[in-house]
Amino acid sequence: MPMCEKCATIVTGRRHAAGHEDLKETGHSKYNMGQGTVYTRAYTCSTCGTKWEYEDDKNDDGAGWSRV
Repeated sequence: MPMCEKCATIVTGRRHAAGHEDLKETGHSKYNMGQGTVYTRAYTCSTCGTKWEYEDDKNDDGAGWSRV
């Protein structure tokens, strides 16, 4: 199935960018990197099935949403 319109609007590679309400969390983890803790959360869109990961790393402005 192709990516839905809502998923197509997600901005990747930028912290604090919004997802959308049809993303359902499927898992999460945290790990320590030398300068702090990094949190990751896995999501799947309930509309189109696209899999996403959100990485929150305060030391990396390029963290954020990425398509898996």
